[in-house]
Parts: sequence; structure tokens; C-alpha cells
Amino acid sequence: MKYFRFINYCWAFYGPQSIYGDFFGHNLTMEELLQAIEKRTLIKTPEFHGNELDSFDRELVRDLMLAARGLPTEYPVTQLLKDSQP
Repeated sequence: MKYFRFINYCWAFYGPQSIYGDFFGHNLTMEELLQAIEKRTLIKTPEFHGNELDSFDRELVRDLMLAARGLPTEYPVTQLLKDSQP
């Protein structure tokens, strides 16, 4: 799996038993995380080159998961996804 370390990194922050697990009611699923990471790779930003993902990417993933649940986000991830479509 290409983003194995990043998946674990995000899970450590937002998984059910994590420090920010309350953002998701302590019931985030791995499927939600994987879907958000896949969407993150579709968003074109100057910082993302398809290789290394960092804390900014983790925050985008967080917001993609929040948006998928209909919750407020810090970044305009829905618009970023639309803008990244060919």
C-alpha cells in the first residue's frame, strides 16, 4: 500500500482511541480514512507532488472526512476537489 505510513499517521490522530478521535465521535472507520486519503490525492495543490504527505495533508484528510459527515471544515475541501477535476 503506497501510503501505509501516512494512513497510520492519520489513524493515530483521528482513530477512535486517538487524541482527536472526538472530532468523529470516537467512531471513525478505516474505510472513511482510506476514502478521504484517496480524495486527498486528487486535490491539486502546490505542496502535493504525489509522494510525501505531511501534516497539511493530514488536515485536508481530516476535513474531507468531516465534510463527508456533513460537518464544518477548516479548509474548503469540497471546492478544492471541484477545482481539481479535469
